[in-house]
Amino acid sequence: KEDAQSTSGTVFTAKATRLARAFLKKYPGGWTRGDLVRETELSAGYVSILVKRLLGQGFISDRLGRLHVDEPDRLLTDWVAHYRFGRHRKLSYAISATTYEEGIRKLVNALKGCGVRFALTGWTGAYLRAPYATATTYMAYVAKAPTDLKGVFPVERQGNVMLYIPQDEGVFQFTTDSECGDIVSDAQLYLDLSRMPGRAKEQADALRKERLDFTRMNP
Repeated sequence: KEDAQSTSGTVFTAKATRLARAFLKKYPGGWTRGDLVRETELSAGYVSILVKRLLGQGFISDRLGRLHVDEPDRLLTDWVAHYRFGRHRKLSYAISATTYEEGIRKLVNALKGCGVRFALTGWTGAYLRAPYATATTYMAYVAKAPTDLKGVFPVERQGNVMLYIPQDEGVFQFTTDSECGDIVSDAQLYLDLSRMPGRAKEQADALRKERLDFTRMNP
């Protein structure tokens, strides 16, 4: 069971965190309310409610009509405290590869081949963004359960490939481009790794130091 706080009434429900993802991705830049509505695909009314909560909790400020996150580290840390990775639906597969890089290519090609929207996360995303600990499993979000994955085989027990159908499709927003395809935003990647077993927490800390050190970004 995951040790996470309740998200009820917070800005950390699955759909609401589209705003947190947006603010952390664009830091130190700001957003207009209209841009948030368009980019997060949330209704104007819901964005207004969430912005009011974020302002009230001191996460963001309104600077002449543009909204800026003032405490990105606190926002990310509080988000992790409420995050439940186990709420995503997990699908297990197996793949054969002589190197981890070969496995990534096989998985990505298979996902592209069956036309399923995907974004790499977990160990695979970390390997491409800030490698630290040794990666042995392949991980990605998928918009739906893929069919006819060439070279990637479904297994009943946990294999070395884990695909997740997300609780909310906001995980596909504000992704990072790579030669292997989209990677979830660094904030999302950090969240996922923080809730995984084994050495994933060490990898999460390395990613945060390398890619989410907000003190190095000029506010």
